[in-house]
Amino acid sequence: MYLTRNTPGQVLVSASVVGTAGATNNTFLVFSEVAVFNLTSNTQVNYQPAGGATGNVIVFTLTRNGVPVANERMSFSTIPASASVSADAATGPNGSVTAYVTSPYAGEVEVTAVVDNQPSVQPIHVIVTFTEPVRLYFIANEVVTDHARAGSGTPNQVRFTVYSLDNFTPQPGIVMDFSVTGSAQLPASTGTTGADGTILVNVLNNVAQPVTLTARIRSEPLTDSHVDLNFSLL
Repeated sequence: MYLTRNTPGQVLVSASVVGTAGATNNTFLVFSEVAVFNLTSNTQVNYQPAGGATGNVIVFTLTRNGVPVANERMSFSTIPASASVSADAATGPNGSVTAYVTSPYAGEVEVTAVVDNQPSVQPIHVIVTFTEPVRLYFIANEVVTDHARAGSGTPNQVRFTVYSLDNFTPQPGIVMDFSVTGSAQLPASTGTTGADGTILVNVLNNVAQPVTLTARIRSEPLTDSHVDLNFSLL
């Protein structure tokens, strides 16, 4: 015998043998509530410029039978993999996780959200779009010193100047980040342009080798400048 019920609760089932007094059996069956999980998404911010520190924003919400589910771990992936997602590891008291998506390149990014410990919940896919960044500046460079002797403590030096693309005037107060290849070291990996829009960068190396110095505007990470330098033998 199969017994079904549309709502959770307890059911009394009585079975008896017809014509036989006392041949009766009473059994209680319990129907439990079926857990129905639902993962939804809400894209709150879209079409942000590529390469920016702030990106597109998606809110994912997990419910169980219509009630928000807290403390469920979630993981995220992107296509292409060059994009990245920053989010809390688990749903909050309201069942939601806010995902901040950034991408170095313009175009569409597919974000996939997975509820780690609930395999019955299907992953959800959301596409957000990044636009071409609006550039305000460009960087000029001037090699002040090259072919410094490796291990001497004497640096190679490069002067970077930030100009406005609007009127080509030097721009003071622009925060820049610097990186260098090989075994070279930077006494300062960040700095701010002075009143004349320039900043002087020192590069040290204990190894005789060619290196490449890169300067990048922090607020416009796609705006950069590359300079090849050489360190000579003692």
